[in-house]
Amino acid sequence: MESATARIMDNLALFGPGPLAAEDDPLPEARDFAGAVAGLVGALADAFDASPFEAYTEDLAWGLVNLFHRRIGRLERDLAETETACRSLIADQDGSEARSVELERASARARALAEHVSEFEAMRDRLADEFAMLTGSLWKPRSGSRKRRPGLTAAVIDAKDFMAARRQRALDAMAPKGPLIGFSGGADWTDADAVFRVLDKLRGRHPDMALAHTAQARGADLIAARWAEIRGV
Repeated sequence: MESATARIMDNLALFGPGPLAAEDDPLPEARDFAGAVAGLVGALADAFDASPFEAYTEDLAWGLVNLFHRRIGRLERDLAETETACRSLIADQDGSEARSVELERASARARALAEHVSEFEAMRDRLADEFAMLTGSLWKPRSGSRKRRPGLTAAVIDAKDFMAARRQRALDAMAPKGPLIGFSGGADWTDADAVFRVLDKLRGRHPDMALAHTAQARGADLIAARWAEIRGV
């Protein structure tokens, strides 16, 4: 019986690793994609200039701009699905590392797709300006609307805020803000009631206290650690 690993290796050998996911392939910061596609409409017009194909130039130029516009539509659908996944993952968080990593990855994908949408909008708009210069009329899609996305949506912001809060909770656990109460006792100490009374009294004075002890495996420190677990300190 063929194993799952064998099937994966066979697929890699036959079809290759496939394209990188959007979140794993960041856009180069210094790359001007809109500038890179500038001149495509003009190049198309020059190619057909003074030939019978010149009659097709306007229609083909419109289609060139529409090619980028349609890609924006597909990217926006992918982004909407990812945002829905972010909302579901936020609701399903249970404190586990697996759930948190899943949310991190979905949030990273949403941010990457939002960047792709923005870049393709800039490229489409540059080509639309060239179309207007060539034809004297504004480029507009035959269906839907030509719009620019304002940026990240609430779902992605929620995901980012959740992860920021999670990181802050981890930092707070390592550096508590309340008064730090030091405790140390003998390894042979067995009077748990006495330790509980002293620590309860201290907690009454300092409700937001944090307890520091020497982490002995038995005796007073072990009792103090147990007190902290029971009291939520």
